[in-house]
Amino acid sequence: MESHSDHKYIYFNLELEDIPEADFFLKSKYGLGKFTRYVKKNLGYFKNKLAISSNIIYLNNLFSELIDLIKKAAFKTLKKKPKKFVKKYSFWNEDLRLARNKDNNSGETYSQAFSDDLALIIGGRTARELEKNTNVALAKIASCLDSLKLTLSIQKCQAVIYGSILSQKFSKRNSTVLNRKPTFRINNTTIKIIDSLKILGITIDNKLTWTAHINTLYDRTLFLTSNFNRIIKTDWSVNKNLIKFWYNTVIEKALLYGASVWGGTLNKFHIDRLHTIQRILFLKFARGYRTTSTNVLNVLTGIPPLHITAKAEFLKFQIWVRRSSDYNDIINNVQLDHNILIKNIPSDMKFVSLPEHLPDATYDVYTDESRINEETGLACAELAAIQFAANWAVSENAKINLFTDSLSSILALQSASSRSNFVNKAKNYLYKAKNLVASPG
Repeated sequence: MESHSDHKYIYFNLELEDIPEADFFLKSKYGLGKFTRYVKKNLGYFKNKLAISSNIIYLNNLFSELIDLIKKAAFKTLKKKPKKFVKKYSFWNEDLRLARNKDNNSGETYSQAFSDDLALIIGGRTARELEKNTNVALAKIASCLDSLKLTLSIQKCQAVIYGSILSQKFSKRNSTVLNRKPTFRINNTTIKIIDSLKILGITIDNKLTWTAHINTLYDRTLFLTSNFNRIIKTDWSVNKNLIKFWYNTVIEKALLYGASVWGGTLNKFHIDRLHTIQRILFLKFARGYRTTSTNVLNVLTGIPPLHITAKAEFLKFQIWVRRSSDYNDIINNVQLDHNILIKNIPSDMKFVSLPEHLPDATYDVYTDESRINEETGLACAELAAIQFAANWAVSENAKINLFTDSLSSILALQSASSRSNFVNKAKNYLYKAKNLVASPG
């Protein structure tokens, strides 16, 4: 750690083993001392968390939290706005992002291209400033397209205005309407301002509530149901499992498109609307009366409510894609299987060869990991049972004949090149129980 002589800026270098180092150049009104004390006060939490971090996912989450702490520490020491820069830092607060320290003219415009479409995100504190920034950006885009001898379909261009969260909180009826509606133009042609915009199949409204998108699902359901009516026969001779498979692979996938984004912000209105949408389909599938409740139809068809499935998609996206640390408490931390170095393991421990039968065995042990109710089986479950039986034989000094029907488990134990920690641990137990365990297969 070091700071400049005027103690206005702090340079912080973070280095962790197996993780790329990070440099921070942070602004703070006070010096290095307060910054250091704030960081040291919170290091105990990270030390405890580092001790239980068992894989790279937890380390990445730990690293992200540590970065947030460093950012917050620099701004935590700034108790009030700098008097010298009152206008420039009028929005200063504890959660200030580093990007906002830049000049207002930079970072106001963001663009994202999707095939032949272009989305622009432009900011402004007032309607006049928003209008100015947008028209400058649009003029620049039109100029670039002209230089490339390309034309822009202005009639298809649309704009949506999003108010800040603070402005919505203090406005009447949570409105996003500005006092003066800005005017956006390209080549002197006005762009239409709308309340919702459909981008890549997702409808985003100007209040970011996802209500407009969920309302579009109703029309999509009617279209899918009409196709279903043409496919199904009047005598309902189609197998029910085929109908359920069609729902899971076609209808549900179409309705839950983008649920990894909007599935975590559903309110009561959205849930009721999704119930109504799903009910239309269930009445067709279950062949029930119209007076049957939606919850009963969920039970009869064995299909969970649509909002629960949407929430599950959202959670999976947060955990597996975004690596969010907010959902680490959903399940207990478990030690995952991983590869190990096997070059230092003795050869007689790599290859396990058990006798086929022990005539004086005390017990016959049977292991079975067969699937239940047509669900999926798990080979490592049988390995766990074999490992437990071998460990028990050693601890009790008892001879056993071990019967297993899992070919994958037998081949894994016989393979000398397996790097799985779980498999090698089972080999170690069987090696210790070499004269106590036999396996006819």
